[in-house]
Amino acid sequence: MDDKVLRNAAIGKVIVALMVLGAITVAEVIGVVIAMFMGLPDDSMAMQAIPEWFGALVAIGGVALMGGVSWIACSREKVAYTFRYGWWCLAISVALVAYDLFWYVADGTPVSPDWLRNMAECAVMCLAIGIIEEFMFRGVIFNALLALMGGTHRGVVRAVIVTSIIFGFAHVDFASDFGDALSVVQALLKVVQTGMYSVLLCVIVLRTRELGGVSLFHGFDDFLILVPSVALFDEGFEIDYVTTGDGAVEAALYYVLVIALYLPFVIKALRDLKRGQDVYRGVFMEEAVAQAAERALPPAGGSTASVPVPPMAYDPGQAAPAYQGIIEPVAVPSWEMVPGNAAANDAVPCDTAAQGTAPQEGTDAPVWPQPSPQAGASPSSLTQRRGGPPAPTGL
Repeated sequence: MDDKVLRNAAIGKVIVALMVLGAITVAEVIGVVIAMFMGLPDDSMAMQAIPEWFGALVAIGGVALMGGVSWIACSREKVAYTFRYGWWCLAISVALVAYDLFWYVADGTPVSPDWLRNMAECAVMCLAIGIIEEFMFRGVIFNALLALMGGTHRGVVRAVIVTSIIFGFAHVDFASDFGDALSVVQALLKVVQTGMYSVLLCVIVLRTRELGGVSLFHGFDDFLILVPSVALFDEGFEIDYVTTGDGAVEAALYYVLVIALYLPFVIKALRDLKRGQDVYRGVFMEEAVAQAAERALPPAGGSTASVPVPPMAYDPGQAAPAYQGIIEPVAVPSWEMVPGNAAANDAVPCDTAAQGTAPQEGTDAPVWPQPSPQAGASPSSLTQRRGGPPAPTGL
């Protein structure tokens, strides 16, 4: 009965998520109309930023409306963790910026006299892009898919993959990017590259349970890529992910290179997901899951057998510290994996509470505290640019 109730609740969340996505689209259209009435040039950063900010505000409200208020946060510790975890992507972006700057200088292109103002406008625009895309894809879409699929570990992995595929296809224009064969190749390579980027961000939000860190990370990464063409040399804001003509082959090879550079890090993220994530139905379903766990408790006065619930962001092989200063310290069950013995992993007794301590130097992933397990709950019941190819990140 509880499985059916949870299933119906998940379907309801998916329907509401579709309505929120529609509202975000309407908000962006309203922003475009307002920007047009203001007489802003089509290739100006303000023309791009106004619709993005309208959509970002609606996306934040949608996440809150669906029950994700706890994810609308931006704690310093988790932002720092996000940047540490995704440092390789930022390193790739810095290398691309250096490549761009080299060719601008070699061509003798003068720096814009308004470069400082351009950088400020670019930063505001990129922040809006980071917020709207993370709250829409990792907030609304990802959590809706977790509600539908997250009843099993494989379901959590499928939710990550489906979210990443959607994110990848959102970065191509079906009307213009699928012309000749070489354009199709570039478009598909772009889908793969941005999909890999999304896998990284999905794993990060599963560990931090916040959208503030990935929003800042995403916005900063886009800012790095856009600084040369948009801010320093004032060529206007125009992103073209598919190149035609003489630069088409170069653009395709460029995507192949970026994908090859992303691949080792994405494999690491998937391994972390496999090791550290058990069952999680997303933030939108936390209340429904808690209510189902309460209904599963035996009557008052009956015998209860406390079955441990694994921490939702647990990484086997590490302690499970409660981070003081991020969340009020709570009892976190100690739960160690027994390799190759799934039954033992579900039955390890749990009666200890980890004290609030920071991770040891050199550890890879912090573990954020979760509420103490409900008595009687089962672990299975509770997861173009000028002169070169386009930017690699999801703009």
